[in-house]
Amino acid sequence: MTHGTNSEVINVLQLFNEGELQKSEVLCRKILENNPDQSDVLHILGMINFATGRKKESIDHISRAIEINPKNSAAHINLGNSYVAIEQFESALACYKKAYEITPDSFGYYLRIAKVYWNTGQLVEACECFKKVLEIDPNHEGAIYSLNLILLKIDQPDDAILAFGDDIKIKLPDTLQQLTPYVIREQHQWFEKDIVFVGNYIQPGMQAIDIGSNFGVYALTMAKAMQGKGRIWAFEPTDKTAQYLTSSLKENNFTTVAVIQCAMSDETGKAFLSVGENSEANALCENPESDYEDVTLRTLDDCMDEFCWENIDFLKIDAEGHEEKIINGGARFFQKMSPLVMFEAIDKTLISWNVIDAFSKIGYQHFSYLASLGILVPFNADDSEQLPGLNLFCGNENTVRSLEDKNLLISHKTMQNYELEPTSLSDWPCKIQNLPCYKILFGAANFNEFERPDSDSSSYFEALKLIVLSETETLEPAMRYKSLVESFSVLCAITSGENVPVSRLITLSRVCSNLESRQMLKQTLDRLLAIYEDKGYFEIDEPFLPVYKDFDGGEPQSRENISTWVLAQVLELQEIKLHYSSFLTSFSSLRNINKIAETGFLREGMQRRLSLIKERYDLN
Repeated sequence: MTHGTNSEVINVLQLFNEGELQKSEVLCRKILENNPDQSDVLHILGMINFATGRKKESIDHISRAIEINPKNSAAHINLGNSYVAIEQFESALACYKKAYEITPDSFGYYLRIAKVYWNTGQLVEACECFKKVLEIDPNHEGAIYSLNLILLKIDQPDDAILAFGDDIKIKLPDTLQQLTPYVIREQHQWFEKDIVFVGNYIQPGMQAIDIGSNFGVYALTMAKAMQGKGRIWAFEPTDKTAQYLTSSLKENNFTTVAVIQCAMSDETGKAFLSVGENSEANALCENPESDYEDVTLRTLDDCMDEFCWENIDFLKIDAEGHEEKIINGGARFFQKMSPLVMFEAIDKTLISWNVIDAFSKIGYQHFSYLASLGILVPFNADDSEQLPGLNLFCGNENTVRSLEDKNLLISHKTMQNYELEPTSLSDWPCKIQNLPCYKILFGAANFNEFERPDSDSSSYFEALKLIVLSETETLEPAMRYKSLVESFSVLCAITSGENVPVSRLITLSRVCSNLESRQMLKQTLDRLLAIYEDKGYFEIDEPFLPVYKDFDGGEPQSRENISTWVLAQVLELQEIKLHYSSFLTSFSSLRNINKIAETGFLREGMQRRLSLIKERYDLN
C-alpha cells in the first residue's frame, strides 16, 4: 500500500470541508497521479463526486479506497450513502453493517439502516431501528418524527368512545398514534387547562362560537355546561373531524351545537387546507405539498348576518396561524359584540404577537388562565418573565368588568391599584406543620425554631406565608394573586446565588408552577436535578412546601425516603408542566418516568403515561 503524506491529505480534506470542491478535486487528482493507491485521497475524491452528483464515480473511487484499506469504517458508510442515492439498498445495508463491524456505533448504524428500511417499504423493521436510536438518544427529533410518521402510516384504527371531563363522551379514532385520542386516554381531559375555565365560565343560555373545533373537546365541554339551553356554532373545515364531532354530539344527546363545515378568514371563497393524520395541525395554505381538502371560506361578519347573532358570550379561535385574518374579517362583529375571546397565543414555537396586537388595537385587554387560582389574571406583553401559555384570553372593558364582578378575573386596573395588606390569617404555619412531610422531618418542632437571624431566612418565611395566603380559597382573588406574585419575587431574590438551601428551591418550584412561569420553573427543576445528581440526595433542614399541591397529602413514609420522594415530585412536575403530554415527548418522558418508578413513588397518572408510551411503541 502506498501512503501519501499527512500534510497532503490534511490539505485536501480542509479544502473539502471549506466547500472548495473544485480545488479539492484538482489536488486529489494531482496526488493520485503520483500515488494511485492513496486510499484516503481516493475516499475524499469519492465524497467530492457524491457532493457534485456523480454517484457512479463516487462508488468507484470509494470502493477502490476500501480495497486498499478495508478497515476504514467511514469509507464503508460513505459508500453505503452512495448506494442509497442510486437506490441500491441491499448494497447500502451491507456497507453499513461492515462499518458497524469495524467500529461499533449503534446510534449511527441504526439510524442509517432505519432509513434504508423505510425507503424499501420495510416499515416494521424501520420502526425497530428508530426505537434503537431513541434508546440511545431519547430526544433525537429526526428519529421521533420518522418513527411517529411510520406508525401513522401503518396504523388503521377503528373508532372508540372515550370519556373525558365531566362525564362527556367523545368519538375518536381508536389509536395512540394521534394526539387527541392519546391525550384523552392519558389525562382523561384535554391537556390545555384553559378548558376547565371555559367549562366553568359557560352558563345555560349563553351563546358561543368555536372556530377550529377539531374533534370538539371545547364544543362538547361548552355544550355540557349549557345543559341544553343556549347555542354553539362550531366551525370545523376538515370533513373527517367534522364527522367525528357530529357523532360525539349524538352520543351525548347535545342539541345546542351547530357544526358548520368551513374555514374562517378575512374573505369569502375557496381555499386549500393541508390535512394530516394529526388533525390539530391542519392549516390553510396556498400551495399544498401533500394531502389537502378544498374548503369554503367565510368571515365572522358574514356569519353574523347569516346566523343572526345578537349576543355572543364566548369566542374560541384556534386556526393554526390564521387568527389575524379571522379578526380582520370580523370588524363589524367586534364592534357589535363583546365576547370573551380565547385564542392560540403560540404558533408552532413562536409567540403570536401579531394576534395579540390585533386585539389590542380594538381595545381588548389580555389575560392568562391560572389553574392554581381558577381565574384569569392580567397578561403584560412587556414583561419578559411572563411569557404566554398556549392560549390567551381577551375582552373589552365591559366584558372585563363583568367577569371581575363574578370573581372569574382580576383586571389590570385592580392589580395596578391593589396594595397587599397584612392579613389576620395568623394560623398560617399550621398549614405547613400539618403536612405529613413536615411531621416526618421535624416531628412536633415549633415553626419558629427554624427562623435564623439572617435576612434571607426571614424573607423565606415571609414567602411561605404568602404562598399559604395565595392558596387560601376564602380570600378574595386579588389578595391571592398578589400574594402569589409577591412570593415569587421574594423567592427569586433569595435563590439567585450559589449554595441555596434545597428547601427554598423546592418551594420556588411550587410557586413557579402555580404562577405558570415555565421558564423559571425549568431552571429551578434543572437546579434541583443537578444537586441530586451531584450529591445523590437532598439535604433538607428547614420547612418547605412540596413542588405542587397534589403532593401535600403525600406520605414519604420515613425520613430516609424524603430525598427520593422529593425527586419523584421534581420529575413528575417536569412531565406535567413542561411536557404537556407524553405524546409529544415520548422517549424522554419514558426515561423520566422510569426514574420516578425507581424512587418507589410512581403515582397513577405517571403509571398511565408509562403504560401508554410502551403500548404506543410496542415496548416490553
